[in-house]
Amino acid sequence: MNTTDEIQARSVRLIDDQGRTRISLSAGDRAEPSLVFYDAGGRERMAIELQANGMPSIILGDQEHNARMVIQTLPDGSPCICQMDSSGVGRAVISLADQDSPELHLTDADGQIRVGLGVLPSGSPALSLFDANGQFRAGFNVLMDGSPGLSLHDHNGATRISVDVLADGSPGVVFLDEQGQEVPI
Repeated sequence: MNTTDEIQARSVRLIDDQGRTRISLSAGDRAEPSLVFYDAGGRERMAIELQANGMPSIILGDQEHNARMVIQTLPDGSPCICQMDSSGVGRAVISLADQDSPELHLTDADGQIRVGLGVLPSGSPALSLFDANGQFRAGFNVLMDGSPGLSLHDHNGATRISVDVLADGSPGVVFLDEQGQEVPI
């Protein structure tokens, strides 16, 4: 029996007993290398590929050939996991942002971020709430010294109310006008 040390091909297909493609390995069908897995109905269910920018990704699909989850490395090198609804809109995105700070973004059916949850580079946790237009409207965070703070914002994103408990335990409430000036209580 002869063996070869190398097989060269632009693509390879593995088929089942009925001749249906179940796995394909390609160096060019998608312009970048890919490994695609198909279900018994011939639908792509998972793909491992390099994107055009050279970043790797894993795409998991449903029975209707819709991408439902993408695990990828972004161009800046940070990892990202995106879960899509049946329309292909990213609804939940988990990533590492600046200085490897974890973030979770939840979106509405239009893909607009409505909730952001993360840990800032300082180590402080933060929750951000956005309106239907993507405008930051409310935020809650806990500083490194344990002091919690809540801020409420107008339709332009300007802080209008700030509620804090300082490190010494004393409360603070500040009302601000449209120009950011404190309004006496």
